[in-house]
Amino acid sequence: MTAMPPGPDFEQGDGGRPVQVAYAPDANEARIIKGLLQSAGIASMVQRAGVSGLQVGTGLINPGGHGTRVIVRADRAEEARAVLAEASSDPEAFPEPVNAE
Repeated sequence: MTAMPPGPDFEQGDGGRPVQVAYAPDANEARIIKGLLQSAGIASMVQRAGVSGLQVGTGLINPGGHGTRVIVRADRAEEARAVLAEASSDPEAFPEPVNAE
């Protein structure tokens, strides 16, 4: 996954500065967080964290991918953090996996 350039939702100006509101260990979790923010009406983007370029053996250490930052506009950061905090404190937001036994 590559970093997305700021789009119209991240234009510089009043509150347009990008701010990190979450860190996910892999791209899949970052997409879930992005979707949660989107459902609350908050535009966000994901950006791969760490060193870019080929890293020999990285896939063996972390087969799910690299760490990923979730970024929103500065003027929506507090609201985004509140949405994420509410989701993580709500047991219904992340139900227990069903045991197939």
